[in-house]
Amino acid sequence: MMKNLLVVEGNKYFRQIICASVKANIPGIKCYAVDNGLDAVKKANELKPHVIFIDISLPILNGLKVTKTVKRSRNFSCTVILIGASQPEYIEAAKISGADYFIPENSLKLADIIGLISDLSDHEKNSMQKWNQFQVI
Repeated sequence: MMKNLLVVEGNKYFRQIICASVKANIPGIKCYAVDNGLDAVKKANELKPHVIFIDISLPILNGLKVTKTVKRSRNFSCTVILIGASQPEYIEAAKISGADYFIPENSLKLADIIGLISDLSDHEKNSMQKWNQFQVI
C-alpha cells in the first residue's frame, strides 16, 4: 500500500530536496509538498498522510497551528514532525500543539529526516529508539 508524506515548508529548495530524497531512498512513499499552513490543512484532510513534516515558521498559518488542527482531526491520524529554532519555548510549544517529533534547526540533517520518515513509514518499533532525542514527550 502506498503511503503519503506531506512536506510543509516555505523554502521551495528545501521542499524539493526532501521530496527528491524520499523518492530516491524510501520505496512506497508518495511525497506531496505545500508552502503554507492553510494549504497544509487542506492537503492533509485530502491526502490523510501517514507522516507530515512541518516547519514552524510558515506563512498564513504557522506550523504549530497546523499541527494542532491536524492532530485534532477525526478523519485520520498521522505522525507530525516539526522543525524550528532550538529554544526551549519552541520545544514546549511543539509539545503543546501535539507534535510527535521536534527537530531543532541547528541539528537538522537530511539523513536524519529521511531516516526518521523511513522508520515511521515502516513502523519499525525496534529502530525508533534512535529517534528518542527528537521525540516530544
